[in-house]
Amino acid sequence: MIPREPYPFKNLIFKVLVLCAGLLLADALLVAGTSLWVGFVHQESQGFWVPIFAGGLLAVLAVWLFIRFLRAILKAMRRSDILSS
Repeated sequence: MIPREPYPFKNLIFKVLVLCAGLLLADALLVAGTSLWVGFVHQESQGFWVPIFAGGLLAVLAVWLFIRFLRAILKAMRRSDILSS
């Protein structure tokens, strides 16, 4: 007998949401990395710290939001009544 997952649709939705969130995280980290690179390349300019600060802040914020989103999704998926309405 083939074992079946109790909620295959729920598992698929979870994987798609994690994939989309991961793509958004990768995009935010790319922008943050570009900002950091611009700041470090132009250290001789006045105000070079602004893109460094903005890039670092964006990277930290993006990772924090990604972790919070994953925790919220996992908490919602653990509920047994998520698909029974």
